[in-house]
Amino acid sequence: MFTLISATPSPYARKVRIALAEKHIPFNLQNEVPWDGTTKTPQYNPLEKLPVLILEDGKSAVYESSYILEWLEAKYPETPLLPSIDQVDARLFAKRIEVVVDGVCDALVLAFFEKMREPEKRSQPWIDRQMRKVEGGLKALGEWAEQKQGDYLVGDQLGLADIATPILH
Repeated sequence: MFTLISATPSPYARKVRIALAEKHIPFNLQNEVPWDGTTKTPQYNPLEKLPVLILEDGKSAVYESSYILEWLEAKYPETPLLPSIDQVDARLFAKRIEVVVDGVCDALVLAFFEKMREPEKRSQPWIDRQMRKVEGGLKALGEWAEQKQGDYLVGDQLGLADIATPILH
């Protein structure tokens, strides 16, 4: 059985949890704080970032949510989360949505940590730049949501774009 190492509030791990559930792949969830001294993350990911999906052998792992999702899609093609290979534009659009959502999340995290610094060390221009990224990303996501044809952002079934975008649902 797979083990997913996650940080509790992680939107990146959330995508992986949903993908595993949609593909009916059983897994154990292990919550960690990646900067805590007891974390097992460095044993599996040289970048020491979460999420990490430990494979069934207990030794091998895949990491970084976008790569984990690609790996799952390649290894477990049943219940596809991306349009088929012959639907190149739709497939690329779904990945584009994921990139924008991840960028919004990254910018929010960076702004949050900058705000946690001592007031005299904080960079308001840095925070402002991150928030411009958030606003730009949300604007693009809102436009794409308005243009969707049915219940889903791309195609006619739940997929990667929907899983990546909890803020629109």
